[in-house]
Amino acid sequence: MPAFSSKTTHLEHGVFVAVKDVGVLIRGPAGIGKSSLALELLDRGHALISDDVVQFEVHPAQNKADSVKIIGSAPPMLQDLLAVRDIGVLDITEIFSNSAIIPAHRLDFIIQLDAERTPNRSDFTDLYAHPPLLGHKIPSQTIFAHPSRNIALIVETALKNYILYKNGQDAGRKLLVRQQQYL
Repeated sequence: MPAFSSKTTHLEHGVFVAVKDVGVLIRGPAGIGKSSLALELLDRGHALISDDVVQFEVHPAQNKADSVKIIGSAPPMLQDLLAVRDIGVLDITEIFSNSAIIPAHRLDFIIQLDAERTPNRSDFTDLYAHPPLLGHKIPSQTIFAHPSRNIALIVETALKNYILYKNGQDAGRKLLVRQQQYL
């Protein structure tokens, strides 16, 4: 009989990658380019955790200063594999190396790929939505996935900007302050 587990498990559609130690779930409708984006991120030196289906578990906080951690991994059937349209299923460890695969990682950020451009924002502050996953709010950003855009570069830059934002450097707020000073 299996032992009782206090962890909450959830399967989520998407691609889970680690970009400079930031665990990123890439979501979007079928055919938008989630796996192609992951392939480009792998080529840029980042790592794949899971393609198509990600298994997430909530791990309780170790102490009061920590928040819970949501850890994602690949179901055993999908480990090390990436399915890219027009190419087929790729064994990432054979094409790149073992270092291109991470067995599990904490979820830090969600990128939502969207085929439609969202209306222009006049306010560059509060860019990050926080949709819940397993009852916990996860920072998220929607990116317009037009084929002419370099989505991998945009994702890398969005994550760098988010890290700066988390550390108190809000470029959108800085712009608003400068505009108000100018007026």
